[in-house]
Amino acid sequence: MRNPRSYYSASFESFCRQSTNEIIGRIQLNSPFNETSIQQVNTWREEVAILKDQFKLLDKDGQIIFEYIIPRIGKRVDAIILYKNIVFV
Repeated sequence: MRNPRSYYSASFESFCRQSTNEIIGRIQLNSPFNETSIQQVNTWREEVAILKDQFKLLDKDGQIIFEYIIPRIGKRVDAIILYKNIVFV
């Protein structure tokens, strides 16, 4: 699912099924910057690995959002997790 305020958004189930390269590719594709640093890509790669590992412990009824742009402020949040009516930032 595409969210115009984020670089990546998916259900837990979809996120866990996708390869890390697919997820990173989607994040980079939706990034407004022409080039993404190796350090940033490695950070996303590590975040994806950690979250996939943790989501194994949960049921797949949730949502993950990467690089969410906060309206009116214009700053980005690294990740948002929506799970059982709780928002984790």
